[in-house]
Amino acid sequence: MTLKDIVGANVRAARKARGWSRELLAEKANISETTVGKIERGDVGSSFDTLEALAKAFDIHPTALFAAEPPVAPTPERQKALTRLQVKLTRCTDDQLAAAEKAVRIVLE
Repeated sequence: MTLKDIVGANVRAARKARGWSRELLAEKANISETTVGKIERGDVGSSFDTLEALAKAFDIHPTALFAAEPPVAPTPERQKALTRLQVKLTRCTDDQLAAAEKAVRIVLE
């Protein structure tokens, strides 16, 4: 898989996770719908300006578009869950934190 393919897959995944059409993403990123389609298919490489515009539209860091795993949509529910987990984890003893880490690894494998 090429870098263009990875970026394209990540753009598509982020767009679909938000329920956006190509047209809506194009509007939010101020690029053409045709360009969005070409990027998603890996037909073209993107300029840094275009990648920054897409990342800004998605409200993600631009480097997330290069990740091997597609970015996850930052929904309000997701943010609340992450915040609750962070609060709970900061209150853990070292032993509890180690056990929580082990449990998370088991769940995610």
